Amino acid sequence: NKSAASEKEKKRTRLKVHFSFAFVFFLMVLLFKAINDKLIIDFILKFAGITYGPLLGLFAFGILTKRRLNDKLIWAVCIIAPLLALGIDVLSSPEWYEKKLHISLGLTSLSAKLFHGYKIGYELILINGLLTFLGLFLISKKSYPSDR
Repeated sequence: NKSAASEKEKKRTRLKVHFSFAFVFFLMVLLFKAINDKLIIDFILKFAGITYGPLLGLFAFGILTKRRLNDKLIWAVCIIAPLLALGIDVLSSPEWYEKKLHISLGLTSLSAKLFHGYKIGYELILINGLLTFLGLFLISKKSYPSDR
């Protein structure tokens, strides 16, 4: 009976998805417990600033330009931009990362020289988006009407 087998398969798939999300949720609870931070919103926004920047950059590039992208290099830009943004953020706020990771990075004096005490905050997502936009611009070509 094909429909019964199909129903069994659907149920099995639903259970797999349910348990997968339950496992991910459990891992997130463990992560937040390990961080033990009262200001978990700051952590979430910092994480979002690093992970959602490429989405912002891709969206802005698609809306604001008509340039043709080199499809093979988009993934590289979307990986390199957040890594650069993370590096800039670590240089800007080494104390925050040292506290969270329980290690000494030794970047405090360099941070003071480069940023003069300024700490990047929620604008990290904009920096990341701009880095992505710039990277996409560098791997794109001007689009001509005959290209469409």
